[in-house]
Amino acid sequence: MRHDVAKTLGKQTCDVIQMLETLGAAYNHNEDDKRLQQVIAPAMKVAAHTLRPVLEALNLEEVTSPESVAAMNVALKEARDEDSNRNDEEFHSRNAQAD
Repeated sequence: MRHDVAKTLGKQTCDVIQMLETLGAAYNHNEDDKRLQQVIAPAMKVAAHTLRPVLEALNLEEVTSPESVAAMNVALKEARDEDSNRNDEEFHSRNAQAD
C-alpha cells in the first residue's frame, strides 16, 4: 500500500474511532436522554459510512497482497491434493471390492 494512502486511511480510522469512543462515553452516562439518542443514531451511521471506504481499501490490500495470493495458492493446492487422494482411495476401494 502506498504511504499516502495508508496515512489517509489511518487518519480516517483514528478519527472515526475517536468519535465512536466519545459517543459511547456520552451515551453510557445518559441512556435515558432522548435527545442524545437522536444525535447518536445518525452519528453512528456517519461513522459507519466514513469507515467503510477504509475497510474496503484495507480488505483490497489484503486480498491483493503477494502474501495473501501465495497463501491462497497453497490452500488451493492442498485442496486439490486432498480431493485427488480421496478420489484415488475411492477408486482403489471400488476395484478391491470388484476383485
